[in-house]
Amino acid sequence: MEKDEGTGRARLLHSAVLGVPTALAAAGLGAAMLHGAVGATLSSAQGFTLQSSAINSSGLKIRPGAARVAGGDKATIYAQTGSDTVADGVDITAKVDTGLPVIGTVSLLMSSTDESISLGAIVLNARDLSVADRDTAKNATNGSNGAASLSDVDLGIAQSLAGFDHTTDAEGRSSGYQAAGFAITAGTSVLNNVDATAYGIHLAGLNLDNLSIRVTN
Repeated sequence: MEKDEGTGRARLLHSAVLGVPTALAAAGLGAAMLHGAVGATLSSAQGFTLQSSAINSSGLKIRPGAARVAGGDKATIYAQTGSDTVADGVDITAKVDTGLPVIGTVSLLMSSTDESISLGAIVLNARDLSVADRDTAKNATNGSNGAASLSDVDLGIAQSLAGFDHTTDAEGRSSGYQAAGFAITAGTSVLNNVDATAYGIHLAGLNLDNLSIRVTN
């Protein structure tokens, strides 16, 4: 991947179409997302990357979590945002083993350059999550576009008081929730240059002005 100078958003290159059925499936899913017809649940036992120039929300909750992945359960970062979450661009990359000797492992790429993507509430179960100062890509000053801006932060609040909506995963297995366990909550939250390796993401909604879905090898 290359990054466009001054934006901090990854630009995905070297795509190759692997057959008409894949293209048709992508087109159908893309049309539904563009018209707001679907939310989305993305998951991978091997993990996949999520990148965005910025994610803004009226609320943020974080706690230790767990995910069932290849090789057994793994500790995760479990995060949940408010219902009005908006992203400035998004790139998602997942590597998939096709089981075909000629093709082997491919990457499924989903990206949008829409600067105001309405996501609704996000539930993220991630191996790692990082943010970075947006000013680094602009004028190298340390102004209002820092790595993160959080209001009304509570560190060490019990998970039962933080108000997490989901205590199990989609199949009813534990997501690492412990009523008396450690959690962090915040009010208005701005996360810049988000880069995460996730095992699962659930979006309450997805409304886009543009969307690209393709496969590369």
